[in-house]
Amino acid sequence: MVLKQFNDFLTFFASIEHLKIDFLLPKVSFYQWKIDTYSMRELTFQYGWEGDGSIKNGKLHSDGNLLYIPLNGVHRANGIPLKNGSIVSFKPGDEFTIMAKGSNDWCNLFIPSKTIKSCLPKVVSPEKLIPSGIVELGPEKTLRMKQLLSQIFASVAVSGKTDKDPDLKSKIKKEVADLYKKVVDLDSEKSSVAVGRPVIDRQKIMQSIRRKIENHSLDNIFVEDLVTAAGVSGRTLRKIFMEYFGISPSRYLSLYRMYEAHAVLLNSDAATVSVSDIASRFGFWHFGRFASDYRRLFGERPFDTLTKNKA
Repeated sequence: MVLKQFNDFLTFFASIEHLKIDFLLPKVSFYQWKIDTYSMRELTFQYGWEGDGSIKNGKLHSDGNLLYIPLNGVHRANGIPLKNGSIVSFKPGDEFTIMAKGSNDWCNLFIPSKTIKSCLPKVVSPEKLIPSGIVELGPEKTLRMKQLLSQIFASVAVSGKTDKDPDLKSKIKKEVADLYKKVVDLDSEKSSVAVGRPVIDRQKIMQSIRRKIENHSLDNIFVEDLVTAAGVSGRTLRKIFMEYFGISPSRYLSLYRMYEAHAVLLNSDAATVSVSDIASRFGFWHFGRFASDYRRLFGERPFDTLTKNKA
């Protein structure tokens, strides 16, 4: 197994396992992405490197627990900054937004439910087996996990698999078990009691916004529509968008429409539809500006996408 390099972000994001992801790249100054995957029986480790920042919206669709471990760069999960020592735990069906700024890398560790139950049969009750949300693991424990991940991928790069290193294989199992017990313990200690001023439920607001965008015609959707759907002020909406995505609501809508147009261009026939037809379908009425913004974002003209690999 070798580290796979991509010049195409679609293929890169499609190769991320266990997660159903919709993504946006606010800007791309370096067209390169890398991913490495290693499976050791029931465990799956996946290392990813991104040449520029991204916004990933999605959910876990596999039966188990996925731990997102930021390695380098600036990361936010559901609007909350991830500190040195923070990881994110997803259980099936969890909706999430991961935002990373600039060049960054990360590791996903997937543990199937049956492995969790066999690993921790007497530690926690079944309903608490799969934690969810941000867990503050602490710098020391996180550093140990990062060192283990480095050993795993270094071993794979040299020998192709860790089975040739039984000591490392045993260490992996022990470290993962210890890590997971710590994650479960810390998750169970989270306080559910709110103090001070009532906190706006940002998760529910984001769910309302996502549903609005998904179900609204994209040729005439505006920030005011999101304000109404969210039931908050324009100022609060902007603050939430900056926390979650690092960009304003208007910029997010523009990017979302641009990516939807890109997907349609990829899957359309130039003999039956034009670039301007597709652009107008998504509310882009100034075709020269659309073409310029599109090329800046995707590195090619809209017409190039429409005719790519279709000759």
